[in-house]
Amino acid sequence: MSNKNNFRTFEEFNLSLLSEPDDAEIYLKVALEEYKNDGDTKAFLLALKSVAEAQGGIAKLAKKSTINRQNLYKLLNGKTEPKLTTFLKIMDGLNVELDFHVRNILGK
Repeated sequence: MSNKNNFRTFEEFNLSLLSEPDDAEIYLKVALEEYKNDGDTKAFLLALKSVAEAQGGIAKLAKKSTINRQNLYKLLNGKTEPKLTTFLKIMDGLNVELDFHVRNILGK
């Protein structure tokens, strides 16, 4: 009889959650809000990387987004910042759309 526990690591749990489209959407929305507050590009890119890993891996995203796998790793690890066209390819590869809304500013 084994005393080994069959617990999942936090990373395994996180990846299982992010494999669900609705959970991935919420996760990316929160990551974007945090980016708007603190400007931490690396943290936002890490969120994209987590979703990519949960939804099939970086190689799959590279193929879907037509971005070289090594370059995609560099981008998602925060070593370089993506151009807008590259960012949009990543979002498309993750089946994520950007949505814009006009803010309601009082006094205008």
